[in-house]
Amino acid sequence: MVPFPTLGFLCALIGGGCQATILDISGDDWVITSDIPANQLPEILPLIKPAYRDTVRNTSQIKLLGQVPGYVLTDLERHDIIAHPLHRNHDVTFRPLSRLSWKYAKNVTVQDLVVASRAVLEFEGIDTFADIIINGRYFPEIGADQNQFKPRRLLLTKDFLMGRNWILIEVIVKSAITETARLASKYPHTVPPTQFPDVQHGERFRNFARKSPASFSWDWGPAFVAQGIWKPVTFTWNQTYVAVKVDHVVHARKVRVFREGRNWIINQTFIYDCLDDLCNEAFDVRLSLTNQSQIIPIKTDLLKHIIDNQLNLNLVSMVRSSDVELWYPQGHGDPVIYDLSYNFESVTSSESYAIPIGFRTVKLLQETLNCTKADTHCQTFEFEISGATVYVRGANLVPVSPFQVDAPSCTGTKLEKLLSLASQANINMLRVWGGGIYLPSCFYEEASRLGIMVWQEFMFACSTYPADPSFLRNVREEVMIQAGRLNKYPALTVFGGNNENKQALQEDWYHTAENASLFVKEYQELYAGTIRTNVIDMIDVPFLMSSPSNGESGTEWINDNPNSKFSGDVHYYNYQPDCLSGGMFPVTRFTSEFGYQAYPGLRTLREALQVRDVTLADQNTNHRQHLVMGNGLLYAQINFMFGERPLETLRNENLTYLSQLYQATCMAEEVSHHRRYYRRLTEDGEGWNTGVMYWQLNDIWAAPSWASIDSVLRPKMLFYVIRDLYQSVISTSRWNGTAVEVYGINEEGRPEDYDLDIFLVDPSRKGTLHEWGQDGTLPPRSVTKLITIPDKVTSEFCEDLTRCFIAVEFVSEGARSKITNIVLPSPHGYQYLEMKKPDLKPQVIQKDLEQGRFVIRLVAEQTALWVYLEADRPGVFSENAFSMYGLPAKLIVFRTLAGVISPGEDCCNFTVTSYFHHALHGGQNSPISF
Repeated sequence: MVPFPTLGFLCALIGGGCQATILDISGDDWVITSDIPANQLPEILPLIKPAYRDTVRNTSQIKLLGQVPGYVLTDLERHDIIAHPLHRNHDVTFRPLSRLSWKYAKNVTVQDLVVASRAVLEFEGIDTFADIIINGRYFPEIGADQNQFKPRRLLLTKDFLMGRNWILIEVIVKSAITETARLASKYPHTVPPTQFPDVQHGERFRNFARKSPASFSWDWGPAFVAQGIWKPVTFTWNQTYVAVKVDHVVHARKVRVFREGRNWIINQTFIYDCLDDLCNEAFDVRLSLTNQSQIIPIKTDLLKHIIDNQLNLNLVSMVRSSDVELWYPQGHGDPVIYDLSYNFESVTSSESYAIPIGFRTVKLLQETLNCTKADTHCQTFEFEISGATVYVRGANLVPVSPFQVDAPSCTGTKLEKLLSLASQANINMLRVWGGGIYLPSCFYEEASRLGIMVWQEFMFACSTYPADPSFLRNVREEVMIQAGRLNKYPALTVFGGNNENKQALQEDWYHTAENASLFVKEYQELYAGTIRTNVIDMIDVPFLMSSPSNGESGTEWINDNPNSKFSGDVHYYNYQPDCLSGGMFPVTRFTSEFGYQAYPGLRTLREALQVRDVTLADQNTNHRQHLVMGNGLLYAQINFMFGERPLETLRNENLTYLSQLYQATCMAEEVSHHRRYYRRLTEDGEGWNTGVMYWQLNDIWAAPSWASIDSVLRPKMLFYVIRDLYQSVISTSRWNGTAVEVYGINEEGRPEDYDLDIFLVDPSRKGTLHEWGQDGTLPPRSVTKLITIPDKVTSEFCEDLTRCFIAVEFVSEGARSKITNIVLPSPHGYQYLEMKKPDLKPQVIQKDLEQGRFVIRLVAEQTALWVYLEADRPGVFSENAFSMYGLPAKLIVFRTLAGVISPGEDCCNFTVTSYFHHALHGGQNSPISF
């Protein structure tokens, strides 16, 4: 029997009616059960921990109290029924649990309900296929359009309530694995892809579910195909006007902020269900706009329409441009935020909310350029925000967890910490990739406050999709809900229809060429006819049909190369080991995906794999490597860059350090390459680069991936390299085969002074062999070649250039930027560098536990290349992944992500290592602990 939690509420009678009440019935008292079919019991029992196994065997049932918002697997682990889902190879071994159906049930007792004339039950998000039963009655009308990204609302009439003071809610969440297979079998034709690489250990038919595509597995993530109620559940009764919600904080269906002449217009649309035909009940609406304590004058007109028992309110407000400041992205001005407050009140109903808004304009500049070899349009691809052209220094964001739940606040969550890390890394744009989920509103609010732009894709990725009427209707409602919810945030900069789906058709990834006309037709029906058509008038930012693309998309199918380097954005991956060779990377307008793999830190790996010894060749790492031949590629890359070594030596610290150093080195080369073409054209019309977004910011679990931050929020070496390269004024350096070239890049709209010091270093000797220096001024928005050092000049001081490196130190005081480029003047990477033991001496010289702040003093007696510090908990070092060559001691500050450290808490333990510790010519020494 399901327990009855009793909830007492005062019923205040106003005008003869009962005051409306809205109750959040989420919580940890939902009863979850699964009745296990006899034929599935043998594969389920081994997954259950021994203490609970006999109960499951005897009852053929699993029963527990679950959380809402939450997921089945996380509740099973919380009750110690199964092991941690993210440990070992549980993404595969726990798969039978995702083939079961799971029932969520809760009895809600409300004394006022006996006099209620109406009630509304709203599920803000169920993942994904579910039947909903209330008081024993099945309601197929709210289960018809199965969609993780849409709320499900149910009106309960007085006749249905029958004077009871309780309702019994049952939600049967079915297996998405089973349901997608069923839908695929019924569709008139095959909708590819239907098979994925075996190394991904995934499930098929993800394109038949309006659910996170990545939950079926990806080349960086696991397949849990999770089931649960991932957003809150609310119950409303005795309310004349019930808001049609699209988010559990903001009830507005649509908020638009746009410029009109000398004024700003705030256009808001609200929709309320009018129960019992009481749409004419009197109401009052109040609106205010504030910035901290300042009240901004605002003039508002209200329009009211009643359609099919729905009250539609349209509030059109005017704000003088002179009364507000513009919103700018990070590095271009202040991201000024205003609080827009709304209050609705009637005799029986009330609602209020406040949202952060900003006043900004967004343009995607696509101006014609002169190209002699263009394979398609020849245009720029540059974002202009509030009149300022912006060079995009971005990253791609994937889901932070396979079991990510929605929340009204991001405070203390992974999302908040990831945004903080992104800001610290000088990232000014995040792409919410189309294979994940639409993130909670608090993410977009926080991004807006930090000045981080958001490239938001609708959730379609790397697949063709059905285009039957029911699927298109489901999608239409989904995208209108999400566009209306997200458009109001000033961080929102561009909407995208999908990830790589046009490229897949053009390049015949899924063997669709034989029936190309059918798949092009269905592509157009989905992205042009359904998504673009229904959102284009709701949004105030550019819309791109796909990424990569040739720029802002119209409605017609264009038979072109969406990955062209002459217009739009480009995705580019090349895993050939010699990433330092010239000419390897394309010269693009804007590169929105590129990257290299590396393993996360050893602490993170050991915790996830539950083993002490981690090697490149063992079954644990192979299981988590989802890129085809991924570990083989990593082995070849490490051998090429750092010298050939037996496979068995790539274990523990050697594996994590060398893979991360390779990733950081190649990413530095590729980012530098693109930035050298900032607003600069080649003779063929290539270049004029105005943005880079690397793949990927974060990890979803502990595995080899392209991420710069691992799954427990420990930054990898790449994070620190990106932080330096993503400053607005930098130097980049390269060896072109005969000389070292140093460039100065200035994104600022003003000249910037700089100081340049260049050191030639033989790491087998103490100090430096030679130094060059210069100072000067970089013109605004420019790339300038600062100095060229031919090999014949370098050879005068270093006879064998394979044994030397060049350190280029660049400082721009005005831009408050500082960066050091390490250049290898030979084609052989690091493998011939001879190292001496640097004799690193680290010491914590100051602790501030209230701030989670530690000051470390580090001394190196000899040259130390690529010094790397790690801590036993997530945090950020003021400097990391640096080199020391005859310099004085360094002072480095470490701050924990969590901030305050409790008295008596064991924190923090550090390690430090350098390239010497992992080089073939070094001692293969373990990191130094302190």
